[in-house]
Amino acid sequence: MYVCAADAVREVFPRGAATRLPGAPAHVIGLVNVRGTIVPIVDVGLLLHDRAADPQGQVLLVDVGVRGVGLAVDTVADVRIVRADEGYQPLDVRAVAKRVIAISEEEE
Repeated sequence: MYVCAADAVREVFPRGAATRLPGAPAHVIGLVNVRGTIVPIVDVGLLLHDRAADPQGQVLLVDVGVRGVGLAVDTVADVRIVRADEGYQPLDVRAVAKRVIAISEEEE
C-alpha cells in the first residue's frame, strides 16, 4: 500500500476500457478520452512490481507538465492525512508519471 500527496492527483475515476496502442510497452494499458482530452493510462502494478493492477480498479489522473497521465491502481482506499509512523510507503505519482513519459519517448 502506498500513499501520495493529494495535490499531485487531479482526479480519480473508475478504470474502464482503453484503446490499446500496438507496440506499446506492457505497462501502457492504452489511451482513454477524459472529457475531450486523450490520456495515456499506465499500470503502476506492472511498472513497479510486475503484477498487473486490478482491471476493475481506479485511475489517478496526474498532471505532468502540459500532459496528463493516468495511473491505474487497484483502489484508492482513503483521502486523509497520514503520519510518517503509520508505515505506508510514499509514492511520488508525478515522478512515476514523468518516468513513464521518459521511458515511452526512449522506446519510440
